[in-house]
Amino acid sequence: MCGNAADLKLAGLSLWVLGHQFPALDDFWDGNWLNVLVRVDAPGAFVEARGPIVHASELELFARELEVLNRELNGEAGLHCMEPNLRVTIRGESLGHATATIAISPDHMTQSHEFIFRIDQSYLKPAVSALNDILSRFPLRGTNERVRKRRSMHPTMREKSMSTQSDDVNILTVASCSNVRAEHASHVVVSGSYGGRYNAFNAAKWGVRGVIMNDAGIGKDNAGIVGLEYLDRIGLAAATADAQTCHIGDGDHMMAHGIISHVNRSAAALGCAVGQSVRDCANRMRSGTVPAVAPPPITDGARFVMRDVPGEPVLVCADSIGMLQPDDAGRIVVTASHGALSGGRPDNVVPLDIRAVFFSDAGAGGGMDGAGIARLSDLDAKGIVAGTTAADSAPIGDSRALYRDGILSHVNGPASRAGGRVGMALKDFIDVLIAAAKR
Repeated sequence: MCGNAADLKLAGLSLWVLGHQFPALDDFWDGNWLNVLVRVDAPGAFVEARGPIVHASELELFARELEVLNRELNGEAGLHCMEPNLRVTIRGESLGHATATIAISPDHMTQSHEFIFRIDQSYLKPAVSALNDILSRFPLRGTNERVRKRRSMHPTMREKSMSTQSDDVNILTVASCSNVRAEHASHVVVSGSYGGRYNAFNAAKWGVRGVIMNDAGIGKDNAGIVGLEYLDRIGLAAATADAQTCHIGDGDHMMAHGIISHVNRSAAALGCAVGQSVRDCANRMRSGTVPAVAPPPITDGARFVMRDVPGEPVLVCADSIGMLQPDDAGRIVVTASHGALSGGRPDNVVPLDIRAVFFSDAGAGGGMDGAGIARLSDLDAKGIVAGTTAADSAPIGDSRALYRDGILSHVNGPASRAGGRVGMALKDFIDVLIAAAKR
């Protein structure tokens, strides 16, 4: 643990900011990641996590929300990190009291720890000052239009009644359901994610009013749309856009060009229907209600080490590309995400020294303009072996099924030179890669 005093202390939370992850970068997304050490102490227990797990924009939003909470003593403030290692929620209660709930994990794949602290208003103002001090040392770099709009929103938006009139409901776009956050609560979200249970859960847990995802070509076991039925269980309006009419992985493109392919019962009750534009369907969802219950637990979204033999590259199956880790260098990873570039931006997720990585193709030809396989070309330029499996051969979202049953539908140049061929079983190609690595 650091010998210096923590930069932020709030209830049992102590946070030290050690510096930027990428000191030389000045763009918004990569330039604002902070290396931190976080520790939570409670009677009889403590947990620490460290690394580039906090984004400066998250600290800024947390400071703004704490200011409002301190002033109005109603609603909540949250440090809701994109990385799964840390989540802090401060909920205002009566008579100046509040509850701080802190979830922390040094390894979210194998551990989860939650601490609950009862605090009062006196904790809030010092925390705001500490956050502002951090932001004066590490001011936001670059610009991001969505963050600018978010800053201009009323800071107590999440405190509004669940029965908000549709005039107060916005339609917000995200590249992935993993990008849905507290500021999306009570609004309608158009997400570039495929419509599986994992993404449906990631949207619903934030209290959205409706969600439109991409059908990813539907695929085996209806994996691209199974999230719709799942969301009907809590009465959340949901629909999917046809992957052949818009770019998967790009909520903005879906909003502009997408045509609805499937709706659930909750969405149909609002007038949503197959054949509508995504924009029309989303507008109809604005009159819906936010479910009063949390989404049911899911088992989707996990990471597995399938093969770890000395002298061979480790084989990993990860149900989401967001589960790739820096130490996947030298490994072969089968990820059950689509092969699109998030928001059409160049890849910054796949480690440059990974041995090989595979995705689902999101339907025939990768959907409209080949968006579902666009990451292959990006990785080709970096010399990384990559390919996709046909959505009809293995269900998107299930990485072990992709490994076991997937048939290659597209391979990039490095994969082709390594022996990969369209129509080849992915499992067989991985055997070829492992055998070549042992020579």
